Parts: sequence; structure tokens; C-alpha cells
Amino acid sequence: MVLDARRAVLFVGDLSLDSTLLIPNLPEPDGKVIADRAFASLGGVAANSAVACGLAGGRPRLAARIGSDPGGAQIEAELARYGLRTDLDRRPGLSMQAVCWIDGSGEKRLVVAPGVGMYPSADAIAAVDLDGVSWVHTVIYDVDAARVLARRCAELGVPLSIDLEPNSIPADIGEFRDCLSGAAAVFVNNSAQAKLDAAGADLRRDYGVARIVRSLGSGGARIESGTGVAHAASAALAPAVDTTGAGDCLAGWLIAELLAGVGDGIALSRAVTAATLSCASAGAAASFPSIADVDARLALP
Repeated sequence: MVLDARRAVLFVGDLSLDSTLLIPNLPEPDGKVIADRAFASLGGVAANSAVACGLAGGRPRLAARIGSDPGGAQIEAELARYGLRTDLDRRPGLSMQAVCWIDGSGEKRLVVAPGVGMYPSADAIAAVDLDGVSWVHTVIYDVDAARVLARRCAELGVPLSIDLEPNSIPADIGEFRDCLSGAAAVFVNNSAQAKLDAAGADLRRDYGVARIVRSLGSGGARIESGTGVAHAASAALAPAVDTTGAGDCLAGWLIAELLAGVGDGIALSRAVTAATLSCASAGAAASFPSIADVDARLALP
């Protein structure tokens, strides 16, 4: 089925204000290092993926929870800068915040303060307008609310994809059955896949997931579906500056390509190229490339 690229993609999940510190190395206990650079920017798996989808030509919307604090106001200014349409579950209190340490190798370490929460309430999700939505993408931080979302998608015949964050995977993956069953795609990284393997879970066999998209870090990514397996290697670039959000970029970009009717292999190649380019500068959404950037990179020998 070729989906209509003119219709919207709804991203549901976390929205944060990220404070990023680029440091040469982590300090020793009771030690100190001086950051080479520090800045605040938009963050969160769902928000980052929505930005990537828009840059790839999709029409993203974002449903997320936000607080009433100054950080929330800064987040809303960032959302406006990216032109994201939003359905915000507003709550009194602190918005989600994240502190990102980026060492000299470009690898990230994150500490998250959820504040008012990392996921819209079940009531907020039940009220979100799905008219004209061609695809829904989420990360499961509230399983009860995510079940409401999955049920609505199933009733309306809207494809649902899920980013399985390693820290969100329960000891019994069966707790996610109502969300995973029949999903259009599930995105995992190496850590998430290791957890699934340890639990003996095969998402395509056990839950009828149509596509498993696995990020392989510097090795690119692979996509497994009923038509076979495709692999895309990372573009050869200089050493990574900041890997934050690369997986989110991959997900948002791939969804936009699939909605445009691009085949799995080509869609994956373009999404991996976008994710690789995003590692060449600091920040998550702020580092995501344009279509022209991806086209130029793929045109190189």
C-alpha cells in the first residue's frame, strides 16, 4: 500500500528542554572538567522524530505533555521555530528536562528529569484528533495511555510504529502486547534488541510486527520485513561530534520516506544517511539535515 504523503504523521511521546555540554572527558569522582560548549535546545524522542519527519518532507504533528514553567515557554518557542503543529497536554509544574554529556568521541550520556511527565495522559490521547492522520509513531512511556493510542489506531486503520527505548522495555515484554500487536514498524537499537533476545521475544513472529528497524550505530541500520532484509551502511564521514538524536532522525526520516511510497531499501538508505549527517554537529534536532543535504551526500561516489 502506498500511503498519501500529503497527510499528517502524529508523533506521540516525550518533549523536553535539553541542556547539552560538550566535554573532553567525564570528570573523576569529586572532580571537574570545563565544557568546550554548552547550549539548550529542543529534545525528546517523539519531538526529535517529528522534526526529522518534517525535514524529510512529511507533515508532522506532535502530541506531548508540557509544564507551566519557563522551560515550557522555551520549549514552545522551539516548537514554533520548527513549525511543528502540536496537541499539548498542559500540566502545572516543571516540563521534562534532560542533561546531555557529549564526550570527545561524540557519544552521549543522558540524565532525564521527567517533571510533569514524559507522555500525554490517556484522556489527552483519547481526545487527539486523528482525522487525516496517515501514520502514528510513539515511544511507550505510559503503557495504559499507549494502549488507548494503539486501540484508536487499530479502529481507524492507521499504521502505528513504536520506538522501543531500552529503558522502557519491561521484564515481561508481554506487557506491551496490546501496543505491539500488528504494528507497522518497531524501531530498536542494539541495546533494545539484546533485551528482546534475552527474553526470547521475536516481534514479527509473536506480535505480527510488519517491520523491525534496527539501528546498528556506526554500522548503519537494517530493516526486516516479510519481503526480506535490507541493510544500509553509514555514510563515511569524519568522527562523530554528537550522536544525540541520531536514532530519532532515522525513525522520523524513514517514516516520511515510506509515506511517500519509497521502497524499504531506498527509504532506509536515505534515513541512515540523514542520521549519519546529524552526528556531524552538536545537538539533536538542530543537527538534522535537509533533503538537499541528503541528496548531495548520496550523489557522492
